[in-house]
Amino acid sequence: MAGGSGPGHSDHGGISALTIAADMPLRGYPQRMWIMHVVYPVTALQWDPSAL
Repeated sequence: MAGGSGPGHSDHGGISALTIAADMPLRGYPQRMWIMHVVYPVTALQWDPSAL
C-alpha cells in the first residue's frame, strides 16, 4: 500500500510522537512514572496530529 502499512496510516504519527517526546522535558511536564515517557510517544505513532 502506498504511503503506509494499513488503512488510515500516515507519517504524521511520527511527527506527533516526536513533538510529545520533546514537549515533556522542554516545557517542564515530567511524568511520575518513567514508563510514561515511552508510552505517550509510542501511542502517538498510531494517531494523526489530533494526538497533540
